[in-house]
Amino acid sequence: TDSDGTIASYSWMLNAVEIATGVNPTVDVPVGANDITLVVTDDGGAQNIDTVLVTVNSPNVAPTAAAGPDQTLTDGDNNGVEPVTLDGSGSTDADGTIASYSWMLNAVEIATGVNPTVNVPVGANDITLTVTDDDGAQNIDTVLVTANAYINQPPTAAAGPDQTLTDSDNNGVEPVTLDGSGSTDSDGTIASYSWMLNAVEIATGVNPTVNVPVGANDITLVVTDDGGAVAFDNVLVTVNAGGAARVTSNLIALYDFEEGGGAAVNDVSGYGSPLNLSIRDTAATSWGAGTLTINSPTFVESGIPASKINNAIMASGAFTSEAWIAAANDTQNGPARIVTLSEDVDDRNYTLGQGVGRTDPTAIQARLEIDPVSGYQIRINAPVGTIVPGQLLHVVYTRTADGTSTMYVNGTPVASGVAAGSLANWDPNYTLTLANEPGWSQRPWLGAFHLVAFYDRALSGAEVGQNFNAGPQDG
Repeated sequence: TDSDGTIASYSWMLNAVEIATGVNPTVDVPVGANDITLVVTDDGGAQNIDTVLVTVNSPNVAPTAAAGPDQTLTDGDNNGVEPVTLDGSGSTDADGTIASYSWMLNAVEIATGVNPTVNVPVGANDITLTVTDDDGAQNIDTVLVTANAYINQPPTAAAGPDQTLTDSDNNGVEPVTLDGSGSTDSDGTIASYSWMLNAVEIATGVNPTVNVPVGANDITLVVTDDGGAVAFDNVLVTVNAGGAARVTSNLIALYDFEEGGGAAVNDVSGYGSPLNLSIRDTAATSWGAGTLTINSPTFVESGIPASKINNAIMASGAFTSEAWIAAANDTQNGPARIVTLSEDVDDRNYTLGQGVGRTDPTAIQARLEIDPVSGYQIRINAPVGTIVPGQLLHVVYTRTADGTSTMYVNGTPVASGVAAGSLANWDPNYTLTLANEPGWSQRPWLGAFHLVAFYDRALSGAEVGQNFNAGPQDG
């Protein structure tokens, strides 16, 4: 304004340069802060100035969307969809901030936010990220999320290490515990374990115990996982036949010489009260594994009447005497007493000795008393040459109720005889003695005892062979 006249001119200056004239000029000004000076001159030539700040801002720059790298997944639970975590954290806005993230699949918003987790269907999914900045500008990017159909990985079967067993009770089978605990499934769990032998299922479960027959058994483990896939592994279970089983029926006394030391030889038959024996002079003996060796004359004796043996045989009228022995020499005779149920050299129920009287020390003689009053007895002899020093022999004497007596050496019958009559006249008070004769005149025997047994019946030839095949140990 001019209070006393009129304004003659208007001059607009920017950076000391006139950029326009007139009251309302239009001019281009650069981006940034511009201090523009107006110089007005009135009709009298007087001037005045004023300044106006004209700020020109830069235009809004659109943001940059970054939907993350492509992803490939597998439908792990076979339900047709799989969760995926999307990643828009790489999106930027050069001149501001991103106000929103929108994720679209098939033109439908499926999520918002920087890192949402969503379910995507099996197949190829083009997901579009739209980012909007604080000035409303937008930008898009696309990520390919491929969800492959579920593919169940088969399990791994592990049937455990091969096993070797022995048929401990000679019944033709032996229990074995199988072990499938090493089986695994990388993408799930094992639903079942099936154990097969000769195409027949014999057990289920991780650690079953089953009976398997003697021989080589190729057992197959079949494992099935929770997706229905199967895997196989084999384990070889070998069951060796046990040693031949000894006959135990009607066993009334058994000495297996397993004590290993001391003065006692125990009756382990399990029949009645044990008729244990005692070594009179332990210095005359030595123990081994399942053996008692008589090195110099002594007595291995019951010390009390062998009533349980005598009475059982008197009642049945039949019996078996069995001995596993090894003679120390081939010169002792008399006979030298190996096993005797007697009182002295003249009074006996039964005696097994080395030698025939005072001759033939390589023979074995059995003496059986039929009638102690008359002295009627039967004597049968294993052949001369039967005794070989140090050689282990299985010597068995049997007597049937009808009077037939048989001697076996190493499972083979070598002598027999018949003497009818009853054993009811035996003396039940006679003691059991090994390696000598009780009473006033000794008949010592030197050698090793491995087993001595009595039965109150006559074993058959097959049973004698069975005990021979079982060997000198009672197991």
